[in-house]
Amino acid sequence: SGSALIVGPPSDVSEITEEVGATKSLVGNYIIDCDEIGNIPDLTFTIDGNEYTVPGSKLVIQSAGVCLFAMESHVDLKGGEKKKKGGGKKKSEKMDYWVLGEVFMSEYYTVFDVEEHRVGFAEN
Repeated sequence: SGSALIVGPPSDVSEITEEVGATKSLVGNYIIDCDEIGNIPDLTFTIDGNEYTVPGSKLVIQSAGVCLFAMESHVDLKGGEKKKKGGGKKKSEKMDYWVLGEVFMSEYYTVFDVEEHRVGFAEN
């Protein structure tokens, strides 16, 4: 996956973080009140007609008294603009896919079949 966090399209991530009450920190991560962990709803991804649910409590990484909501958007990773050749700027390409990071993969066995260009999931 390449990420510990779940990474998604900016509009979807914004909607989810607003719903759970996460706020963006100065460095761009989403922080949530540690007392609210029990109130975070589960997050379900539907992949090829199958539902994969990550419990809300697993969407938080706790460290040194800080609770990081384990999600960020593509814009947070890539920046809102890219430089064109010649010094100009262009808008980033549409990024409407998800990166299901370690948070997701700790809930589901994940098998990458490179030869067949597919990924398989099974419950842990």
